[in-house]
Amino acid sequence: MDLMKLILFCILLLISGIQIGLVYRIYGKNQKRFLLYYLYYLIFIHLFLILNLVGRHFIDQILRTSDSSSVSMISIGLTMNFIAYPLLILAVFMLILFSFGLTNRRLPKFVWGVYLTVSVLGLLFFIQLLIETSERGISDWQSVDRQWGVILGNLMIVLFIIFALVQMVFYNQRIVDKSLRYSVKRFGILYLGVYGFCFLYFYFLARMIGINFYLFYILVFSMNLPSVLYLYFKIAGPLAKADREVDLRRQTLFKKFGITPSEAEIVQLIEAGKSNREISDIKFVSLQTVKNAISVIYRKVDAKSRTDLIRFIREGE
Repeated sequence: MDLMKLILFCILLLISGIQIGLVYRIYGKNQKRFLLYYLYYLIFIHLFLILNLVGRHFIDQILRTSDSSSVSMISIGLTMNFIAYPLLILAVFMLILFSFGLTNRRLPKFVWGVYLTVSVLGLLFFIQLLIETSERGISDWQSVDRQWGVILGNLMIVLFIIFALVQMVFYNQRIVDKSLRYSVKRFGILYLGVYGFCFLYFYFLARMIGINFYLFYILVFSMNLPSVLYLYFKIAGPLAKADREVDLRRQTLFKKFGITPSEAEIVQLIEAGKSNREISDIKFVSLQTVKNAISVIYRKVDAKSRTDLIRFIREGE
């Protein structure tokens, strides 16, 4: 049994490595910040799964031998699960940042506040749960996932995941390239389907027919693989192509409307979502100088706002 678990662990590491390696390669070619967020998401989610797996291994060992007095193994198991939970919180937040970056949208500040509040409350409950478990012993660990706090925490995680994926499906209008827009939409739908199947399996099917330990962990470690492959083959190429077309269009428009290299740098910073204050800090000039330069750019291209300017640069109209 231990040999089988070791083989399983190696297979899971291989699955994780393939996914992280593919996304790292995509990021190396495109250098998009949101791809870096997705890379962090994969790293955090797989670290969470690994720690969860190792922690439950120690706990299962105690349950199987009925040795509740093994303080060291209990401590190791609980510590692994304690470290894993913040990694899950970080992973889901990276997925949210990725979804907003992929769809060219800025994350609303209230989302930061709500997610931070829910995460802190969940972490406090989890700490309390671990303290109570260590005091009562490990014998009733299997009933932990039925407690209302755990169920509510899992539900909030699911809702935030759905919130991230819905951005790709319904709020992708700012992606100029139509084929890329549809690819992002299909990417979100694929992710919703994969996560939906995993949650359906874990919360309903597995409880009715029983959970196969090996099948379950192979499933959860592989749940991101279809989306990673879709990102690699269907989105990375069009994304790079769209960037090249935008760069070519940008250079042509800059030359046509007499935008200087300094003004062109400001335009690129505006496209990156930088505020006037941030542009001022980056270029080491006063805030008023930045405002004056943006006003000149607006007059040259007949734009009235940042949105008009970005649309003009990307669409040429």
